[in-house]
Amino acid sequence: MKHCNKCGELKPLSDFHRESQSSDGLKHTCKVCRSAYERSDARVAARRKYHQSIAAKKNNLKYQRSDAGKAVRARTLKKFPFRTRAQRKVAHAVDVGVLSRSADQPCSVASSACDGRHEYHHDSYLEADWLNVRVLCGHHHGEWHRNNKPTPHDGGQ
Repeated sequence: MKHCNKCGELKPLSDFHRESQSSDGLKHTCKVCRSAYERSDARVAARRKYHQSIAAKKNNLKYQRSDAGKAVRARTLKKFPFRTRAQRKVAHAVDVGVLSRSADQPCSVASSACDGRHEYHHDSYLEADWLNVRVLCGHHHGEWHRNNKPTPHDGGQ
């Protein structure tokens, strides 16, 4: 027996469709509720929103490939080339397990003002220091940047 999250009734397992990614292998709503949802206006609106987001992604990709989009990208990379590369290097280090996820670590300042998600912070953008990062919460990260400037890059490749 299982509770349907939509109608709240306790129903036999045979009244639920299979869902391989669910912990119990079944959907969280019963077949009757799922069928009603599939026929509802909410489902139509959800599909419309999904297809609009696909169209927006295609338009964004078109813009990125246009001359104007390429110019904006070039200006951004010219302005932030080393910071972007440093951030990508840290992201790769997290992916391969050299660094643990920042969300799993406490803020290095650790005070009652800590809030929000934890982020990696670079005190320096020198290429040798790209993996020398510390974890700061959003509050302390913003505070640090308001009061300090990171060491600029050395132009290294």
